[in-house]
Amino acid sequence: MSTSVNMFNYINIPSKVIHYNGSPISGEWLLFDIEGKRNFNSRQYQIYVLLDKNTKNVYMKPSKPYYSANFETLFGFGIGCSEYDPEKIIVVKEPGEYYKNFESYFK
Repeated sequence: MSTSVNMFNYINIPSKVIHYNGSPISGEWLLFDIEGKRNFNSRQYQIYVLLDKNTKNVYMKPSKPYYSANFETLFGFGIGCSEYDPEKIIVVKEPGEYYKNFESYFK
């Protein structure tokens, strides 16, 4: 298991994302622990993140499959990660200031 850059600094799963279908994204992908909360259960997912500091867009892609409704819904992988794609990229749309969680990690 790889080490995330934000150990002990919890970042919640975003509330709204869209799938990214544009040209390849250049930049450094960093591994983060993203926390998914559902009712009283909480689980962390290691997810790669890239922050575009100019547009403040937060891009995410999976580091591995997690068989969890929060993770499967976030990436649109279907039940049991039946449509898992390690190269799938999503863009965070809400919350609007989600990028602030990552600014200090991307110099």
